Formats: sequence, C-alpha cells, structure tokens
Amino acid sequence: MQTEKEKLNRLAERWDSYQDPEASDQERFRHGSYLRWCGCDPDAPEERGELQWEREVVNLQIQEAASLREALVESADQWKDQAQDARFRYQREWNLTREEQLRNQLGHIRENRKKLSRIAYNCQKAADRRIYNKEYLAKAEHFRSLWYQKLQEENEMKARIREAKAARKEQEKTYKARERER
Repeated sequence: MQTEKEKLNRLAERWDSYQDPEASDQERFRHGSYLRWCGCDPDAPEERGELQWEREVVNLQIQEAASLREALVESADQWKDQAQDARFRYQREWNLTREEQLRNQLGHIRENRKKLSRIAYNCQKAADRRIYNKEYLAKAEHFRSLWYQKLQEENEMKARIREAKAARKEQEKTYKARERER
C-alpha cells in the first residue's frame, strides 16, 4: 500500500509540475510525456480528480491496515495470555498425574520389598533348620540382594517425587507472580 501511495504521489507531483504556469515548455513537455506514458491525459481535469480520489482511497486503506494491525496485536496478546494459562493448567495437571504415578510406583516397590524381606527371612530360617544348608543360604542372599535393589529404587523414586513436587511448586509460584503482575 505504501508503494502505491508513493507512485500516486509521484504522479500527482508530475501533474502539478505539468500545470505549473512558471514551468518552461520543455519541462511541461517532459512532465506531460511522463503522464501520457503512465496512461493519463494531462489536460483532462476529471483524470486529475480520479487521481486525487485514488490517493484518498489508498490513505484510507493504509489507515485501515494500521488499525487492523493494532487490533491483531492486541488480540494476539490476549491469545498469548490464554495460551500461557492453558499451558500452565496442562503442565500442572501433568505434574500432578506424574506425582500420582510415582507414588503408585513407590507403593508397588514398597510392597515388593516387604515380600522380598519375608522370602529372604523364610529362606534364612529354612537354612537354619537344616544346619546352614548352602542352597537356602544362597537363596536368602539372592532375595536380600533383590530387597536391597528395591530399597535403592525406593530411594530413587522418593527423590523423583521430591523433584516433581518442587517443580510443581516452582511452576505455581511463577504463575502466581505472573498473575500479580497483571
């Protein structure tokens, strides 16, 4: 639109120079031939009026485009806020779901650890009854190592839960700070 405005302004300047009574015949001829080359009749006042009308239309279109741009920028800011809110809600729900999943896994690990502890205890008792039977002692040792692995998994799971909870709290803190800024 700006380019069209510049073209129309150049054409209007040439027309003004063509109609200038102080211009020499050579200058008037040069400006007149430029106007004819552009498809205009320099001696037709109705074409000059159409040119003025087109300039006004282009100015109005530029103003309309500027106001539309402002409206779009404002709308984009509103959509950006809504998108951030939706992303926060989604992340919060995901974090809560993830924490719940981790807690469920922790519960299963604890149950498995208790079972492994009972199995290892029973194997140790069986070995004691059979005067330290190597087979039962090996089984007891195997189940103790499995119990220890589950203990390590439990500690890792607790750390993950703490991290997830800290991330969720940090996210909520950031969201509340952003809300206060609004």
